[in-house]
Amino acid sequence: SAVNLEDELFRDLMKGYNKNIRPMENTGDITQVYIKMTLTNLISLEWCDYRLRWDQAPRSRRYGEITHELRIPSKRIWLPDVILENK
Repeated sequence: SAVNLEDELFRDLMKGYNKNIRPMENTGDITQVYIKMTLTNLISLEWCDYRLRWDQAPRSRRYGEITHELRIPSKRIWLPDVILENK
């Protein structure tokens, strides 16, 4: 079933994943982080973590039918450090 396949994908993505290592395919790559915020709230952070992709082989053969976003708890993945300064 679709739920079991999503669970399997989640386990596959997390296998060997280290949230303490910044996502970069090549040494020296820059990880672009997009921030949406107001004066009082951080609304969202967006970036691409190539380690969490399943649209390319070999994962695409197994999980290609999953075309929607997969929710992963933020405590399980790399998060950028955000420092706000008032200057």
